[in-house]
Amino acid sequence: MKEYAFFWGCQIPARFPFLELSIRKTLDALGVRYRDIDGFTCCPQAATVKLLGDRLWLAAAARNLAVAEASGLDILTICSGCYQTLKTANARLTTNPQLLEEVNEVLDIEQCARQVCRRRGHIFAECAGDVNLAIHNHDQKASPNYWSPEAVMKVCENRGPRIGVCADMGYWMRSGLDPVAAVGTIRQRLFVVQMHDLHELSSDGHDVPWGTGVGRTRAFLEEIHRRGIKPKMFGLEYSYDWLDSMPEVEQSARFFDKVTLDLVK
Repeated sequence: MKEYAFFWGCQIPARFPFLELSIRKTLDALGVRYRDIDGFTCCPQAATVKLLGDRLWLAAAARNLAVAEASGLDILTICSGCYQTLKTANARLTTNPQLLEEVNEVLDIEQCARQVCRRRGHIFAECAGDVNLAIHNHDQKASPNYWSPEAVMKVCENRGPRIGVCADMGYWMRSGLDPVAAVGTIRQRLFVVQMHDLHELSSDGHDVPWGTGVGRTRAFLEEIHRRGIKPKMFGLEYSYDWLDSMPEVEQSARFFDKVTLDLVK
């Protein structure tokens, strides 16, 4: 298997070391060869650095691409923001000679921006044959291409069996969608369930203990069981009253245990 220059970015090592560790262990288990490269900096994210000027953002991104180029390795990253920045910068620089020349002047290194054609890859694209990918929905504004069951199934259309859905029930309900009906749309593509139950079907809906809200949580689990769907994971997330929600979390876990045990009797 080929070797990659792994671009960790700044957020994952600084704020999510557990994610970095899990990715390293996963890559090792899959036999993916990668190298940590000295000299990488923040990608940087366009939303922040672009405020100081488009050329500065491009120059900073081009420098990272050049560091990878000097190593002779293609870039692999887990961060979607880093992937977007490096891919966008590379596309702009390799299709616009004048822009490339201007960035060269900023960097003052002739070879740096001229060698930004190094291929970028997202970790899931590179490992798609070995791992499952579950697409996680948010609301229509944040994830316009997969906010609803119909939309995410369109994204999954004609793709292999390892591409599926991480269904966030909370965002479904805040969008006025019925989680039980959604199961019939997604079917065997339902890989992960981010469980929620809300007090109302609206954008203002907040978490309540599972089985006590409008999400028809028992019927949702019964529909999954009836269709023979076997999600890889059910996630318990409680996003209301953060500092004092452990009783509600425990109540939700007990509800899940009772319903699922009833279903297998």
